[in-house]
Amino acid sequence: MLFNSLEFFATFFCVVLLYYMIPRRTQWGYLLAVSYLYYLQTSSQYAILLLFSTVVTWGAARWLECHKKGRKSCLTVCIVMHIGILVFFKYSQWLLDSVQAVSNRLSWGIVMPEFTLLAPVGISFYIFKVVGYMIDVYRGKISAERNLGKYALFVSFFPQIVSGPIERSYNFLPQMEKGHYFNYDTVKNGFLIFLWGLLKKIVIADRLALLVDQVFNNVAEYNTPAYIIAMLFFAMQIYFDFAGYSDMAIGVAEMLGIATVKNFDRPYFAKSVGEFWRRWHMSLSTWFRDYLYIPLGGNRVSKTRWAMNTMIVFLASGLWHGSNWTFFVWGALHGIYQVIGKFTRKGKDKVLEIIRLKKESQFYGILATGITFVLVTYAWMFFRANTIHDALWITKSLIVWDFAGFDVWSLGMGKQDFIFSIVLIIGWFVIEAVQGKVYLRTWLQERCLPIRWGIYLLIMFTCIMFGIYGDLAASSFIYFQF
Repeated sequence: MLFNSLEFFATFFCVVLLYYMIPRRTQWGYLLAVSYLYYLQTSSQYAILLLFSTVVTWGAARWLECHKKGRKSCLTVCIVMHIGILVFFKYSQWLLDSVQAVSNRLSWGIVMPEFTLLAPVGISFYIFKVVGYMIDVYRGKISAERNLGKYALFVSFFPQIVSGPIERSYNFLPQMEKGHYFNYDTVKNGFLIFLWGLLKKIVIADRLALLVDQVFNNVAEYNTPAYIIAMLFFAMQIYFDFAGYSDMAIGVAEMLGIATVKNFDRPYFAKSVGEFWRRWHMSLSTWFRDYLYIPLGGNRVSKTRWAMNTMIVFLASGLWHGSNWTFFVWGALHGIYQVIGKFTRKGKDKVLEIIRLKKESQFYGILATGITFVLVTYAWMFFRANTIHDALWITKSLIVWDFAGFDVWSLGMGKQDFIFSIVLIIGWFVIEAVQGKVYLRTWLQERCLPIRWGIYLLIMFTCIMFGIYGDLAASSFIYFQF
């Protein structure tokens, strides 16, 4: 049941209504039932796997808290088990296909079996949740949750189970210790956040997908300007799609009185790739920082070791996103960007000193933001490409430019939608530029009632009139595949 479907709107209205009518001490149990029903509707055949992971990590965390000996072995076994589950369901076929490809190229005569298993929905997200929880208990950062039901709700909480954000237990579980009263302002604010995300998804992201899918699914039919436009549009599409989902998940949780972690902070205004990752998919970035990068030594090691740690983190991040070599290259590119940036920092500072350009200047900020956006957009091309061959084909075209016979109206998007998309993107970046100085939500709350509700109704009207519905069928979110 997709957040952008009419089915979800109707169902969630009933969920919220009953949530605030039942006794507060039973609300967490009600949400647990709703979360499992939601998961059963989404991925019924793998609900038992979700339950198994929940029970095992809950029991292991309790054991870690009560024993001094064997703690490291227990933690290691649980982590290896869960990473193994993730690898089996998500990467088995890809690994077998890769071995088969090598065998065919080298004429080894090996015939690898084929799996028909589909990866359980949300497995990448809830596996990272439970692994992070166990490590936090092991480190003594949090106490193990005594109540299995409340812990099960943390793992399966329905707004986050499919595509995050990757919530931390120390933020979520304490909120289950108290009931939640109905509060008009809280519910209204949650609905507005949800509506904001819905606008990003169905009005902008799904409209951009018309052109992006046409070009990337038919690479050989186009040339350089088509690829440039498709790359730029995909950079926007994935942002509005995923940020839209995150807003909807955060909004749904807030309507239930539950505060969740922030996942995006104007990432395309970053002045470096490192800063981009502090603003993009923040719950995943901080997870890799806390549970992989820092344990590897972080930046408290030699430059060579730091470069190795950085590459490991970004290669892992790339593979986390999908079982395809395109994701591996995407992660590698971001790691390379970081390493080159680190090793050339002194030289860059020297050049800036020679040309007397200060980092605090507006011109430097615009220049650095532009360069970062170009680097990130090029990496996104590998993320979206169907195969490495397609990505290399596009890369070659970007080096040896070919404009012959280009027709912008042959890219799968009509003239009106194309112009409207450009206007929407520019308008949104103006809003985000302002958001850096003025928090629009607070500003809006300070306006008089006619202005506030005029804007609310305008957003709703825009979603209804300009949303892309695909013959009334809600389109899936990009991150659902991860």
